Amino acid sequence: MRAGGAVPGWWKRPGPESPDWWNPDDPAHWNPDADAGQRWWLTAAKARGADTFEAFSNSAPYFMTHSGLVSGARDPHHDNLRPDQYERFAAYLSGALRRVQDSTGVTFDSLSPSTNRTPTTGTPADARKAPTGTPPPRHA
Repeated sequence: MRAGGAVPGWWKRPGPESPDWWNPDDPAHWNPDADAGQRWWLTAAKARGADTFEAFSNSAPYFMTHSGLVSGARDPHHDNLRPDQYERFAAYLSGALRRVQDSTGVTFDSLSPSTNRTPTTGTPADARKAPTGTPPPRHA
């Protein structure tokens, strides 16, 4: 990965991994210091007058995916998010968004749960370059 390219997730592993180890209801499973660079940009944009903020996800955490990767599915014609993880991914998105809003004072207008399902060449590494879905309608 290129220098500075890693974006830390909001989840935090409390110990050794086991199946379904992450619990969105457990505060110890969240990283309160995640994504400091992005949070800085949000507050800087707000301070300079930005008033529309849209959140999106490039991928579910690796432990919620079929491939075990955040870069995409091994088969470009299938979703990478495991069906048994839909509710936990929703909890991850809403929990991360709440933490960002609480720590920055920025209120988001929308959240797109895009999850890199359509790679351009069919390889997981190319998934991050692909369109990942249609954003939700804007709220007036």
